Amino acid sequence: AEASKNAQALLSFNSFLGVCCYDLLASASPSMSLNMKLRALAVLQSTLSASDVEAHKSLLIRGNDARTARRPLDLLVQQMLETEVPLKLHAAAAALLAAVVDNRKSKFLADSLAEDVLLAHRASGARITGDASPPPHGGASSPAAVAAPPEGSAGILLLAALKSCSERLRPARFASNLISRCFTGGSPDLRQKFGTPSETSRETILSVLLSGLPGVERSYRAGDGDAGPTLCAYLALLAEWCKGTEVVATTVANSAANLPVLLQLADPKQTTTALPHAPFVSGLAGLV
Repeated sequence: AEASKNAQALLSFNSFLGVCCYDLLASASPSMSLNMKLRALAVLQSTLSASDVEAHKSLLIRGNDARTARRPLDLLVQQMLETEVPLKLHAAAAALLAAVVDNRKSKFLADSLAEDVLLAHRASGARITGDASPPPHGGASSPAAVAAPPEGSAGILLLAALKSCSERLRPARFASNLISRCFTGGSPDLRQKFGTPSETSRETILSVLLSGLPGVERSYRAGDGDAGPTLCAYLALLAEWCKGTEVVATTVANSAANLPVLLQLADPKQTTTALPHAPFVSGLAGLV
């Protein structure tokens, strides 16, 4: 009980949580060393593990000034996906987020992250298709414009990582892993929502993922060191997504561009064992 109270005090918005996210992680100052940031993330992860689930809601609080305009959750996701930080920092932020999302008692965090991605996708579709403009020549009205999520929100960052997977393999890997954990730790209907077109776009988040698969596969066969883990993360997400979701499984099975890629990856004869992660790639493709 005492550990839980101490953890809750540390997780108040203006306590250790704020210092860790707004002063340490968000700082570009060279005085904030890598070891200091790694230690802060380790302490924060231990604190979240020891705290009451109610305290986890602090990750979703937004402040009233420019410094705290983004939530701690947004800054942790940014740290996980940022291309200019060392791999150790990526991994530490990813481990913290995984531990929080995997906690069955804080399912609301997995749901919040997933809903952020869905909102970012709907807003993106609304901007691309011009849904906010009046219909031409008195035609049928288009869907109402969708309010864009705040700049730098977790949903925008995760969606951007999936869309730019061929150029940014490592962020795509961490984004895929986190979304897969949201599926297992969040509400049962998330898989269906991610595979269904929104009111602003016929493109689904599933189609975003599938469109990037051939490019990641080419990078993998070309020997890119980051492509193997990213391909494994993509395939693991697809397998989790297909499970119990008929519309997703049908879409993957009917994909003329991706089904041949999956069949080749699943065939050990088509995937040379000289490539790193080859057994895992073949097994996961077979699972999909």
